[in-house]
Amino acid sequence: MQNRANVGVDYTSRVDLNLNRNGQGTPVSSTNRLGFKDDTRAGIRNFSFDLGSTENFNPTPTLNSRTTVGAQFVNYQIDQGEAFGAQLSPGTQTPNSAAVQSALEATTLSKTFGVFVEELVGYRDRLFVTGAVRSDQNSAFGTKFQRVFYPKASVSWLVSDESFFPKPTWLDQFRFRAAYGAAGVQPGSNDALRFFSGVTANLRQTDVAGATFTALGNPNLKPERTSEFEGGFDTDLAHRRLHLELTYYSKTTKDALIDAIVAPSAGAANTVKENIGSVKNAGEELALNAQVFDTRRIAFDVTVSAAVNENKLVSLGPVPPQINTTWRAVAGYPLFGFWAQPITGWDDKNGDGILVHTNNAATNEVFVGPDPIFRGYSSPRYLASIQPGIDLFSHRLRIASLFDYKGGYKWYNNTERIRCVSRQNCAGLMNAQVVNGKLVPRASFTEQAMVVATRDDPSATLDGFFQPASFVRWREFTATMTLPESWAGRYLRSRSASVNFAARNLHLWTKYRGIDPEIDRLAGTTQTTGANAPGEEFQTLGIPTYFTFRLNIGF
Repeated sequence: MQNRANVGVDYTSRVDLNLNRNGQGTPVSSTNRLGFKDDTRAGIRNFSFDLGSTENFNPTPTLNSRTTVGAQFVNYQIDQGEAFGAQLSPGTQTPNSAAVQSALEATTLSKTFGVFVEELVGYRDRLFVTGAVRSDQNSAFGTKFQRVFYPKASVSWLVSDESFFPKPTWLDQFRFRAAYGAAGVQPGSNDALRFFSGVTANLRQTDVAGATFTALGNPNLKPERTSEFEGGFDTDLAHRRLHLELTYYSKTTKDALIDAIVAPSAGAANTVKENIGSVKNAGEELALNAQVFDTRRIAFDVTVSAAVNENKLVSLGPVPPQINTTWRAVAGYPLFGFWAQPITGWDDKNGDGILVHTNNAATNEVFVGPDPIFRGYSSPRYLASIQPGIDLFSHRLRIASLFDYKGGYKWYNNTERIRCVSRQNCAGLMNAQVVNGKLVPRASFTEQAMVVATRDDPSATLDGFFQPASFVRWREFTATMTLPESWAGRYLRSRSASVNFAARNLHLWTKYRGIDPEIDRLAGTTQTTGANAPGEEFQTLGIPTYFTFRLNIGF
């Protein structure tokens, strides 16, 4: 039997100070140069324990089992106090010396207690079956919901070791695998609570302390629950020079934590956190690694990966579709998909090369559909990468590269939208030249139509700015040279040494009409946004190309 016990407390004291003396700073607001001091202090305490015990049992020479039980507890607490003072007199630098003072106190508590049991059974070192269940309690759960259970099960079967399995010379190993598991996302610390906030009220021309109803709370609140099935196989071929993995997955999230709208007559905030809605993600993944040839002087290998994903909002429960300027959350469609009244076509009726929109059907040249429809995914559906590598000089020099592909989606070119609509200075509007004394447009009809449709059509549709964003990027190039040990010892007085050169984001191939289909103003220069909204390009620099050189020395 093997036992473990980890118990401990982590404590962090944090102080954030922000001082702007009287007369300093830029005139961002009317009182900014009058000075301010912000003093925020927080104590962060995290007490936890992790207990576990494992017992191995082998009833027969071909059958073995392992049983593990355990318990975990986490008590996380933040105590925060803030003093703020605005309009400092000259020479002062504390909040209490300011003309306008305010104070804030906040406490965040989160406690989780969980127990689990896991059983692993192996048969003849080729068939492995695992089953487990975990139960959690959390302080954020509603008072009428006390405990959640998360089961998991998996099987791994080395089928190629069975006597009935055919054994061609090119097949080295074949393994089948499947797994099912569930996990959850806890609600926010106060989402289930009904609480009040203190305010200053005026009673008979006198300020008195009062309280307002702030949150309704939800005694039935429970965690957002995700369950996933994954199945596939792994195989080694051609004397293990080729390794192939193929996987199918299907993930469903239920009891999604959503801000449900409540009537203003409830007397509190207009939303309350509820477990409604369901989202599904499914797709396939492929991974291939090949050692094409391998000799003492030279070797070449390549790794290829590909994935296809499809996500869908299954249900929003009683909540109506969520409609935003560029995206909608509608049951039966992808999350945060782009929606717009579509540009259905154009016709340069007078042949002058310039598209216009009029209220007269006989002269109107740009046509827009009557109703908003789904226009495309806002995140990539298809992913692929290829990573070739070559070893030279008896494996002392390694040269590798990485190419990425993302496709099947659109990106919101908000930079072009503001240039066309607000600043009236974009290619679809201004790209023209004078030929023989006559103004001749150089912009394509596609560029002109997206401007006309959003500027002149009553719909003000943004359809033309949701642009295909598929791309291939030369993501990385690296070269690593391992120096001979004699050189390292003689010139660097070291045991080993290597030199590495790397370049990132070398080139982009795309038909996207903006700067870069990976830049996102909501998340800096990465594809993934931190907000519940699709990404967009908006007056943001493209992803930079950069180079690094590194010398590694081992003593």
